[in-house]
Amino acid sequence: MGAFANILLESIEKLLLTGERQECIYPDFNPEKKAWYSAKFQKIDPVSVGEKVWLICVIEDVTTKKMMSDQLQHQTLELIAAKNLAEQVARKRTEIFSIMSHGIRTPLNGIIGICNLLH
Repeated sequence: MGAFANILLESIEKLLLTGERQECIYPDFNPEKKAWYSAKFQKIDPVSVGEKVWLICVIEDVTTKKMMSDQLQHQTLELIAAKNLAEQVARKRTEIFSIMSHGIRTPLNGIIGICNLLH
């Protein structure tokens, strides 16, 4: 069996064990299509009592959702990188201003001190 069949079988087995609805997202068989699908499995209670288990499966094309999710994830990573860079720049700016402030204050204090002595 292929990877797709394994994914579907795992979802069906989990559904039969838990009774909870299952969903699996998988790529198209043709890699050139770059399409993604979602298969949702639900157990159906049979009308008559018996040994049979009834399942329903709904398959949906989720390519657009997947592309938007991937794009959002990429943009989130870019925003985090930009935020980190901005924080680094702010720290460096604060450091430079503190050094520059000290560098200007010290000579000015010396000049003011000499002026006070001359008076």
